[in-house]
Amino acid sequence: MTMEIRQSVTIALAVYRPQVKWLKEQLCSLNRQTYAGKLDLLVWNDSPKNFACAPLLKKYITRFSYRILQNGKTNGVTAAFAALTAQAGGDLIAYCDQDDIWDSRKIEVMAAFMHENPAVSACHCNAGYIDEAGNALPNTLYGRAAKLSGSLLNSSAIEKINDRAYQEKCFVNKNWALGFCMLVRRTAAKAALPFPPMVFHDQWLELVALFCGGFRFLPETLAFHRLHGKNSSETLHGVTSKADYYAQKLEKDARFLQEVTRRLPCGEIYAAELSWMAARKAYAKSVTLSSAHRLFALRHVRRGVTLFELLLPFLPNPLFSAILRLTRTIVARFGIR
Repeated sequence: MTMEIRQSVTIALAVYRPQVKWLKEQLCSLNRQTYAGKLDLLVWNDSPKNFACAPLLKKYITRFSYRILQNGKTNGVTAAFAALTAQAGGDLIAYCDQDDIWDSRKIEVMAAFMHENPAVSACHCNAGYIDEAGNALPNTLYGRAAKLSGSLLNSSAIEKINDRAYQEKCFVNKNWALGFCMLVRRTAAKAALPFPPMVFHDQWLELVALFCGGFRFLPETLAFHRLHGKNSSETLHGVTSKADYYAQKLEKDARFLQEVTRRLPCGEIYAAELSWMAARKAYAKSVTLSSAHRLFALRHVRRGVTLFELLLPFLPNPLFSAILRLTRTIVARFGIR
């Protein structure tokens, strides 16, 4: 009988001024992992002046080694996970948030899938939701995403979101992955460095993994995402006016698309997106019949955003503010980025 080769796994945890009770619960769930291979925990403390990690780690992480990294200042979530990725030594990297809870089988199930599918660069599990007190909330990550898109979650839906062409179209436009649900091969994660500063690490990692070999969504619910008032979101972050939207949202989207096409082997896959982005910027700069027609002609790239931006110059500021509030309410309700 041959001995099974087990890949080593580094858990990459970023911490910033955590609720201690929630962090304790997360650490306990990490310590309960059933994976029989080598585990280690790498922690980036992004609030070194306000919080000391060592006592909690010493008390609650007893089954595998851990190491704390920090540089004396606050760097932000994307930079924190980039630093963790640079230092991670496991064959696989499991990204981890400070306030969620993992099923004890999470690494075991996901690492087994990666072992059985060596061409895949990353996989992603489903997640349930819990409230601030740890009580289970209705639905799951996939179920809420299906509800938001007006579709039903079933085996054919999972098959659809694992279709490569579908992922190529969707991943560049919206963050479909949550970092705490991902397990990424170290080779793909290192290839993703440096992380672009204009998006969350998980959206960049899902794209890099897709073009490095493949990205797969698994049906199992193996983590529980805590919804609370301080969940991080990039959706319209810092936007309070139409001027902010143009200066931050549109320009950020343009820079990210440039980064994708410059760094990833995507060929002509995003040619239409590049044309659409140029039309968006031209219309934002000068609202004319010609620029409007150019943008409208490319509405198939992203219909909702296109129609919204065609109307944006004519929206009264109070209506624009109401749309912002509604969007942020939806983001908070569905626990999306």
